[in-house]
Amino acid sequence: AYIRDTGGFAKWDTSGPQAVLEAYGGTMSKLPKFLSDQQLTSYTYLKTKQNLDFEPDTVTLTLSNAKDKKVARLVRDVLASEVDLVKEYACLCGLLALDKENTALLSKFHDAMIKVQAVHPPTYT
Repeated sequence: AYIRDTGGFAKWDTSGPQAVLEAYGGTMSKLPKFLSDQQLTSYTYLKTKQNLDFEPDTVTLTLSNAKDKKVARLVRDVLASEVDLVKEYACLCGLLALDKENTALLSKFHDAMIKVQAVHPPTYT
């Protein structure tokens, strides 16, 4: 299992590994949906002018995800409220990657992650 709650990566970093994982029965899914209700939701890989995975006020604006780096340099610890502030290809929701064997243990992973989340909330960047 691989769990990442921070950003700094783009969709081209995850599309290949996701294809391989899924070909062998695994999954690579957005972290917030899994934490909220164990839903396994893939990133959207369509070429668009806006980030289709953006959810307002959930991701901190950073140099790696901001469309305008000048804005990111001016603000610290600010949640992005508008989709136009973030790059269309940035992965904004962290990820959960599981191989085929570990997908059978979704409830155990979810329970453990909920305990950790209570002490260390995810930092979506």
